[in-house]
Amino acid sequence: AKDVDLGANISYRIRSREVLQLFAINPSTGELSLLKALDYESFTGMEAAYTFLIEAFDITGTMPPGLATVTVTVKANIFYIIDGVYVGSLGITVTIFTATDND
Repeated sequence: AKDVDLGANISYRIRSREVLQLFAINPSTGELSLLKALDYESFTGMEAAYTFLIEAFDITGTMPPGLATVTVTVKANIFYIIDGVYVGSLGITVTIFTATDND
């Protein structure tokens, strides 16, 4: 058996309204991006992080949606991935992940 429309009917959206002014998601690819720079100095007395939900859903409505929790921690300085191979800054892709439907 082969699913000829595998991935074709999936759309992505941010479910947490409070971060819509900061983050955007490409509804076709699920690529998450920043709309403006995140300011570490604006956090006072709390963890400098944003946690929100991303939903992947079948636009035909035949499959239940999937949810993922995303946490973006804001650092005062540029960050480095543990192995030191990747350096992150505003405007680059940090990671890509794929969700699959095993039907």
